[in-house]
Amino acid sequence: MIPASDPGHWAELFAAFDTLVVLDDGARAERLAAIGATDPAARRALEQLLEADASAGDRLGRIDGIFGAADPSADRDVLKLVGQTVAHFRIVEPLATGGMGVVYRAIDTQLGRPVALKFPLPGQRLDGHVRERFLREARAAGALDHPNICRIHETGETESRQLFLAMPLYEGETLKARIARAGPLPIAEALAVAVQIARGLQAAHRAGIVHRDLKPANAIILPDGGLKILDFGVARVGDGTLTQSHSALGTVSYMAPEQVRGEQLDGRADLWALGVLLYEMLTGRRPFEGEHEIAIAHAIVHADPVRPSMLRPEIWPELDALILELLSKQPGSRPASAEAVAAELTALQPRSPASTVRRWRPSFTAVRPPLLWVWTLALLVTAVGAAAWLLRAGTTRGPAAPRSVTVLPFENLGAREDSDYLAVALADAIATQLSGLEAVAVLAGEPGASAVVRGSVTRTGDEVWLQVDVFDAGQKRQVVTVHPP
Repeated sequence: MIPASDPGHWAELFAAFDTLVVLDDGARAERLAAIGATDPAARRALEQLLEADASAGDRLGRIDGIFGAADPSADRDVLKLVGQTVAHFRIVEPLATGGMGVVYRAIDTQLGRPVALKFPLPGQRLDGHVRERFLREARAAGALDHPNICRIHETGETESRQLFLAMPLYEGETLKARIARAGPLPIAEALAVAVQIARGLQAAHRAGIVHRDLKPANAIILPDGGLKILDFGVARVGDGTLTQSHSALGTVSYMAPEQVRGEQLDGRADLWALGVLLYEMLTGRRPFEGEHEIAIAHAIVHADPVRPSMLRPEIWPELDALILELLSKQPGSRPASAEAVAAELTALQPRSPASTVRRWRPSFTAVRPPLLWVWTLALLVTAVGAAAWLLRAGTTRGPAAPRSVTVLPFENLGAREDSDYLAVALADAIATQLSGLEAVAVLAGEPGASAVVRGSVTRTGDEVWLQVDVFDAGQKRQVVTVHPP
């Protein structure tokens, strides 16, 4: 086996693999012989990597299993349980089969409610020690009581001593299915989903549980917009690995670098996976991709992801920075906790007109040159005009009484939802300009301001039409209007 516990050894192997994989057979054999003369173990490991690369088709089939993909023609009732009663659960139909187990729809005959029953796959041999760890994991996850975590009702065994978990059966759509069906999510929706995942992880981490296999298939979006994190089947409680002894369990595309290397994990590995999910929700692709597992693992450890805003220009810099921080190679460079991530994501969410003005700024580099000119003109004219009026009107009141202004979020009058960020960002940028004046106090939607700035954005094709107005709140009159051409 390739040793996974030595990060330095992995780095050397990956570097050698990069060199070998592009050589022809003769040159490759010569290079392998030279390596084997000084390090036979390294040669064997490299031969395994090259063999894996050559057999991509077979390995991709296994990855499909891990991701839950299934052959439509295959019999999904792999355990032949449909129609049977297990404990007090009547099995109705199979729901899904993945790399770790099979899930059935069942009816709880005692309470008359539908449930989901999860069984390990037949190929997983659970000896006494591993069985105890499986049950310990189920008890730990079952103790979690949080709106964003799927509860485990109970555990049990069939007459043939096959373990199962009973869980609520949620109506909804997995995040994986949502992305596959409709592509990238609207930014506001992606942030709302990510906040709920972060809050669920926060509850698990406080209980000492690390999920270790967070991925789109393990998050279900409910009809009311709520979210549940599913499947703590490869979770870790304290010092115990709870399902299998292999230290690198999980789905490769969402593994943190330390998980790929087989190192000890903590909650920051889940934060990495959350970063991958957020990246995928916003761009429709994963930050680290490849044709097979070893290529993905290599990219996770060594490659830098494309900045999300390069794939979706309306992603603003603060959101860009948070995603890249979650995807830091070193755990210590990621946010300190899921709680901190939830707080930062909440601060980035769109808010109502009565809420605090957010301090993120638009990414001007993402705007076409004509739009940049329009934005600059609107910002300068509105800020200067409003500031001049505020300062002039406040001269009789003395320096101790600064003029106050409220900047309302602008209204998006166009049909394009992707212009919402323009409306919010423009209002925020004007508020930021005005807040730099000592004699002006920018309020966050509170009543009693001396002036109110409001406006609208209409985007048609490549054209953007802005209207920005400043009102004297006391005299109820308009004092500044901007109509950029």
